[in-house]
Amino acid sequence: MPWSIWKAGYEPFEKAGQDSVFLATPKGNILWTCDPAIVKQLFTSHSFQLPVDLLKFYDIWGPTIGSVEGQEWKTHRKVVAYGFSSTPLPVVWQRTIHQTKTLVERWARDDYLVKSPRIWMSRVALHVIAGVFFNTEMNWKDTEEGGSDSQDKEYQSSLPNSILTIMLRLGVLFMTPTWLLGRLPFKATRETSQAFNDFTNYMLSIRSRVLENLDEVSSKRNKTMLESIVVAGNMDPTDPESKPLSKESVLGNIFFTMMAGHETVGNTLGFAILLLAIYPEIQTKVQQELDDVIGSRPKETWSLETDYTALQKGFLGAVINETLRLYHPVQFVPRTSIAETTLYDSAGKSHVVPPNTLFCVNYAAAFSNPATWTKVSVTADRRAELQHSRAIDFDPQRWLKPAETSDVPIHWPFGQGGRICPGKPMAQVEMIGVLTTLLKEYSIELVIPDQVLKETQGDRGKAWDHARDNAVRQLQESVEANLTIAMLKDLPIRLQRRSGGDHD
Repeated sequence: MPWSIWKAGYEPFEKAGQDSVFLATPKGNILWTCDPAIVKQLFTSHSFQLPVDLLKFYDIWGPTIGSVEGQEWKTHRKVVAYGFSSTPLPVVWQRTIHQTKTLVERWARDDYLVKSPRIWMSRVALHVIAGVFFNTEMNWKDTEEGGSDSQDKEYQSSLPNSILTIMLRLGVLFMTPTWLLGRLPFKATRETSQAFNDFTNYMLSIRSRVLENLDEVSSKRNKTMLESIVVAGNMDPTDPESKPLSKESVLGNIFFTMMAGHETVGNTLGFAILLLAIYPEIQTKVQQELDDVIGSRPKETWSLETDYTALQKGFLGAVINETLRLYHPVQFVPRTSIAETTLYDSAGKSHVVPPNTLFCVNYAAAFSNPATWTKVSVTADRRAELQHSRAIDFDPQRWLKPAETSDVPIHWPFGQGGRICPGKPMAQVEMIGVLTTLLKEYSIELVIPDQVLKETQGDRGKAWDHARDNAVRQLQESVEANLTIAMLKDLPIRLQRRSGGDHD
C-alpha cells in the first residue's frame, strides 16, 4: 500500500539493525535512510540532486520549481523566491486572522459540529492563498466543509470556484491529460476541465495586464503573488544572460506553490487541532501562553513582529513543530547521486555509493528514530491497545528543552539546503495565526457519540476516555499518504467558549 511507509515508521530499520538499507535492483541502486548524518549530506551537498523525472506529473501547466534542475531550477527558484519575498508577511498574518475569525464565528453558532477539521483548515489556507495570490476574497458560503457536499453542487464559473474545484480534484488533474478532461462523460472530469480553463484564462489575463504595465506593477509596494511571479519571470534587463520565464512556467509555478501551501497548511492544522483536543492539558498550556502574550488586546492590534515572533518561539511554535514531526507533509524525499560519492554515517563510517543511486530519505523513520527522539513513557500493553499510534508520543515540551549538543535534531519538514520550501515563512505565519485566533477565545473538544454515552451508562468521564482512545487510534489507522499525509476519516470536534478568555 502506498501509505505503508508512514505506517511502518522506524520499525523496518529497527528490524534491520541499521539506519540505512541499500537495495541493488535490476533498475538501479536504491538507498533508504533515516540516518541524521547521511540525510544532512543529501540535503546540503552539491553531489546530489532531485530526481526531477519522478516529479513531472506536477507539470500540468508547465515546468515548475519542483520539477527542474540545474540552471533552469535557479531561474525558477529566483522567480518564486521573489514572489514570496514581495508578499508582506504582515498581510498574510492579518488575512489569516480575519479568515479564521469569520470561520470560528460560524463554528461557534448553535453548537456547530465540525465533522472534519482537516477540510475546514484546508479551506482557511485556500482563502488566505486566494487573497495573497490574487487579491480575491472567498466566501465561506462558497466553501462548505464536506468535500463530497461541495462536489455535488453544480460548478459555476468564477475564480474562487475554479480554485476550489482544482484543489478538490488534484487526483483527477494528475491522472488525466488536460485535453481529455472535457471529453470524458463524467461530471467530475467535465467540471475539472471547466475549472482548469477558467483558472488558466484568469492567470493569462493577469499576466498580459502585468506585462502591458510592467513598470507600474513593478513599482507597486504590495503586489499579489501572481503579479510578483510575472514581474520576476520577465527578462532582467540588468542581466544579459537572463531568460524570461515562459507563460506555461508562470502558470505552473503559481499552481505548484498554491497546491503545496493548501495541502501542507491544511493537513498540519487539521492534525494539530485533533491532537490539542486529545490532550486538553497541552491545549490549556497554549491558551495560558496566548493570555500572557496577547492579553485582552483586540485582534486588530495583534502584531506579526512581536506577538507572532513570541508565539513561534514559544509553546505554540513547539506544538506546530511536534505536529510536523509526527505528521509531516510527505512520506519521503528522493535524491540522486550525480557521481560516485562518499557518505559518512552517524557513526563516522564512510560509504562509497555509485553514481545514479536513488536515495530515499524516510521522514517517517527519521522523525521517530530513537537515537534522536525519545518516546513518551507508556507501557507496551497500552501502546498495543492504542494501535501504536503516533499520537501517543505527542510531546511539544521536547522542543523547549535546552539542547545538550550543538547538533540540531533531524527535523526538516520543509526541506533543507537550496531546495528548502520558499513558502515556509508564509506557512508558519498561517499556522500560528489560525491557532492563535481559534484558541484565544475557544477550547477544542472531542465529540462524545451518543452511543458511547449509552454504553457507559451516562458516565461522561468514561465516555470521554473512550472517545479520546478512539481518536488516538484513528490518528494512526485513518491516516493515509498519497500526495501528502492526511487524516481522511471524519473525527468530529466542537468549540467551547473559554470561561476566562477575552472576547472582542
